[in-house]
Amino acid sequence: MGYLLSMPGRAQSPRPVVRGNRSLVRAALSTLQRHTDASPLRLDDLAVHLQVTPVRLLRAFQQEVGLSTMDVARRLRLRRAAMQLAFRHGEPISAIAFRSGYVSHEAFTRAFRRVLGCTPSAFRTNPDWSAWQRELVIPALHGLLVAPLKPVGRGPTSIGAAAAWAGLVSVVTLPAIRTLAMIHRPNTERARLEHTLGAFIAWRRERGGLSPRTHHTWNCLFPPDEALEAPATAVAVATAAKIRMSDRAVGIVPMLIGDGRYVRLRLEGPDALLGAAIMFLQHTWCPAQGLRPRHAPVLLRRVRLFPDVPEHLAVTDIHLPIHH
Repeated sequence: MGYLLSMPGRAQSPRPVVRGNRSLVRAALSTLQRHTDASPLRLDDLAVHLQVTPVRLLRAFQQEVGLSTMDVARRLRLRRAAMQLAFRHGEPISAIAFRSGYVSHEAFTRAFRRVLGCTPSAFRTNPDWSAWQRELVIPALHGLLVAPLKPVGRGPTSIGAAAAWAGLVSVVTLPAIRTLAMIHRPNTERARLEHTLGAFIAWRRERGGLSPRTHHTWNCLFPPDEALEAPATAVAVATAAKIRMSDRAVGIVPMLIGDGRYVRLRLEGPDALLGAAIMFLQHTWCPAQGLRPRHAPVLLRRVRLFPDVPEHLAVTDIHLPIHH
């Protein structure tokens, strides 16, 4: 663990706090996420911050996640680093390494190879998404993120979460928005959504003039189709530019979105919360307001994108279509 840097001003001894394993791990996870863009926390520093002993913290992580605190911290960093390697080709590997808390390109390469079985440059050239899913997506962490969202009636959210989300909901009318899009059909085209995202980002970069800073990025979640094992998804860029033959050759199609009434919720946090947030709008917020969802794609506007920011700082505007 030679690449880990200590935090200054460390206290001598923590004051014990009575806290259950799950709440302790959630608090630790929140702190670790806030430090994915800073010097990594040492176990002792994290324990002091949470006012528990290191042994207590380690035991909680082993019981709830099956990994040590530092294993989780390392995977959170490598998860974001791998996404930057795959989707941000303009970012030098050395810059990604330093931002991920490694003191050198070599240290980053050793850690990356140890977990994913390949070098960062090899992953950038040909991402192994199966290894990424197996090693860097920790189902227990998603469970911890969504765990507080207990059902209330038909809605998948606690009273506290409902109150927090309800204050961020508004009813809006979207104009017709012209986009150029790539549609992901799970059992007919590319096997993984990441492959579609990579192809779309590569096209967007090659086409030019469609920067996320000037042209909004949208996802369209189509209603379930009995012919598909999973619903289709589209990733799109809002633009009035005309489609070219070269665009069609790589699977880009023109698509009109919006043009109707929507319930909008601004969600800050990882995509693991999207399903619960959409269900909250459908089954809790809309019925309480006397509104009926309509059968049309749910639209997601990506305001702040992961991996440009850590997952907990990502911002997505969810637009649930409703009847007039």
